[in-house]
Amino acid sequence: MKGLCLVCLIAGFFVAEDQRSSFLSQGLTLLQKGEYKEALALLRRAVEEHPLSEEAHNYYGFALGRTGGLSEAIEEFNKALKLNPRYPEALYNLGAALNVEGQYATAVHNLQTALSLQPNFPEAEKELGFALTQTGDLAGAIQALRRAIRQRPNMVTAYNELGLLYARTGESEVG
Repeated sequence: MKGLCLVCLIAGFFVAEDQRSSFLSQGLTLLQKGEYKEALALLRRAVEEHPLSEEAHNYYGFALGRTGGLSEAIEEFNKALKLNPRYPEALYNLGAALNVEGQYATAVHNLQTALSLQPNFPEAEKELGFALTQTGDLAGAIQALRRAIRQRPNMVTAYNELGLLYARTGESEVG
């Protein structure tokens, strides 16, 4: 089974504490530590406390995805996007989850939208490369993976995917 490759972008974590719920803050702290099951209950409470918070739905979805609740995670990402259709992290997380589900065309759409909103997003480029590979757009996949590597030169998984594509297509970066 493919591994779920979601990103928990905590850049927004440094928002003033009075602007986010205690449950959300505590849940994010646990997510940063990789304590997904522990974070799940707190993030569920954050969603209950703030049902109109796209951030709470996105991070709750992330925790669900990391603990095996992929279909529930997709629901939460969609709820976040209903609240804010221009939320790149939720678009990315939804795209990554759809990749795992094998819904590659829809994943491509969500990942491209995330990248249109946040162009410097190497994780989204890598996921887009994977989705494009699965849809047969190998040239597009190579370009997405090259962008991911330019943005994050130490992204080993992107190098791996790119190497597999080079072997498959006979292409290389040289030339």
